[in-house]
Order: sequence, then structure tokens, then C-alpha cells
Amino acid sequence: MHMHIEQLFDKGVGKINEDAMTIGATRFGVFDGVSSRAGYVDEHGKSGGYLAANIAKEVFETFKGSLTQTAMEANKRIESVMEDKGIDITKKENRWGTTMAVVDVNHSEKEFEWAQVADSLVIVIYTDGTFKQLIQDDYDHDRGIMSLWKELADTKTEDIRGKLDGNIRQLRQDVNVTFGVINGQADVSKFIRTGKESLENVAHILIFTDGLLIPKEDPQANDDFSVTVNLFLEGGLPKVRDHIRATEDTDPNCWKYPRYKKSDDIAAIAVSFQKS
Repeated sequence: MHMHIEQLFDKGVGKINEDAMTIGATRFGVFDGVSSRAGYVDEHGKSGGYLAANIAKEVFETFKGSLTQTAMEANKRIESVMEDKGIDITKKENRWGTTMAVVDVNHSEKEFEWAQVADSLVIVIYTDGTFKQLIQDDYDHDRGIMSLWKELADTKTEDIRGKLDGNIRQLRQDVNVTFGVINGQADVSKFIRTGKESLENVAHILIFTDGLLIPKEDPQANDDFSVTVNLFLEGGLPKVRDHIRATEDTDPNCWKYPRYKKSDDIAAIAVSFQKS
């Protein structure tokens, strides 16, 4: 089987893209950095989220071990770098962290292994155009806040993010209690999802951070990945991105499509298989 790799790295409204990606011979992964509430920035202007995502990327490129062991090694490494930088990690909101979705392709076994934390996702597209999302539910830890956001948006409230600051703070306290982030806490181990999938009839594997989620009007609705898959099959990752950016441009206030900011960073990889 011959693999063709497509990648997309696209900055949102922030100063820098806090996502990271790794593309190896058989290992592919994306990481979405989560910055500290304290707003840590290093001497090179890099945020904590950027650093955490890139530490995880580096560990996944160099560490020998299973995907779960590698994720826990990245977790440890992020904590030690925070300690080196003098971050007070006794306060959870000061921690930096990252989500992740990583795939290891095993040609000889005709399967791939995957590991995932939070809302970085993996979708498998088959040769007949059907698809499977490997995490069905509960990756959307922002759903509660986005439902409140929608209520405020319906009355055209300004600065919704400021008004929901207390809720957003609380969400930070829920990290590695109700959902996982690789932020140095050992409890993240409970939130690393892993599995193996056959490569039989697999045409593409999409691996992406939450920036590639298509904006939706109803936060309670499930993401409709058929739209993502159809756009991808028509024009690759750029077509998905263009659809998302065009949708965001129609709603700069984040009123119609509830979200934290007009546009988010994207890191996405498509691994496509051709019969050799």
C-alpha cells in the first residue's frame, strides 16, 4: 500500500498558531495547545499552549514506547518544563497543556493504532465513501458553555466571552476531572482513548484539531462529519478549511455560530492509501 500525505496548518485569529503536528514514516499526529489563564509567554513570544503542543510533538517524534506511554511521557515533559520556567502549577489554571490525536500505521499487520485526548479527532473514510469517527461522543467539553453562549448571542450581547469568564474558569478546574488535557497531571491517563482499526478498505484517515470542526448553530447538536468528509473528498483539506473560514467570516461576532473566537488554529493531516 502506498501512502500519500496531505497536511494543513492554518492560523486562526491569534498571534501564533498554537497547534503542532508531526509527520513521520508511519506516525502522524496533531496537538492543540492550551495556554495558561495567567497568560504565560516565553522570551521568544511563544505562549504556554504553543510550548506544550510542541513539546508533545517532539516527544511523539523521539520517544520509543506505545502511544499511551508516549502521551504520558509528553505529560511528564510538559510538567518539568513548566517547573523549569517557574510556573506555579499548584494552581491548575496556570498549567499549559495540549490535546492530541495520533495514528500509527502498521502496514505488515494491515491495521493502525490510534490515541486521542479531548477534541482532537480521527475520522476514517472508506473506499465506498462511508466513514467512521473513532470517538463518538463526549469529546465536546465546551458544549455547556456554548449553550450559554447561544442564549446570550440570541439577544445580541456584546463581549460574551467576558460575561462567561467565570464559567470558562470553572471549565479549567474540570480538566482531568471530567475531560482530559495533557498538562502534567497524572490523572490525564484516565482520558487517553486508544484503539486499533483495520486498514481493510480504508481510503483516508483524517487527523485534526478542533479548528477543523465545522461551526454549528446549535451547540447541543452533534457535529455532522458527513459535511467534512464530502468537502474533503471534493477538494482535500483546503476545501474543508475554505468552507470553515467562509462560514466564520459571515459571523464575526460569534452570534450565529457560538464559539470562543472568530477563527481557531487548524492542524490537520490526511493519510490516503493507494493500492500499489
